[in-house]
Amino acid sequence: MYIHISLPATLTATGIEWVDLDLDYRVHLDGRIERLDEQEYRAHQATMGYPAAMHAQVQAACSEVESLYQQQRYPFNHTAQLALYQQIKAGE
Repeated sequence: MYIHISLPATLTATGIEWVDLDLDYRVHLDGRIERLDEQEYRAHQATMGYPAAMHAQVQAACSEVESLYQQQRYPFNHTAQLALYQQIKAGE
């Protein structure tokens, strides 16, 4: 499972658009969680001049992801998600 940190999607004349802020999380099948692309986010934060308020929101989003993971709340209820994955994989 991957979780992407991004700005909210907006509807435009040509479709739906959003800005990916580079930070991602990967949840491995063994239950480990890994934060990815922190250096890429930091580089873009500096070069693109992300405002302090946006950085605070990004940090709040990361805290929420990590808290939900630690509490094993949806979508991080690993046992239920793994059982569903195995059920789908088995073709049941």
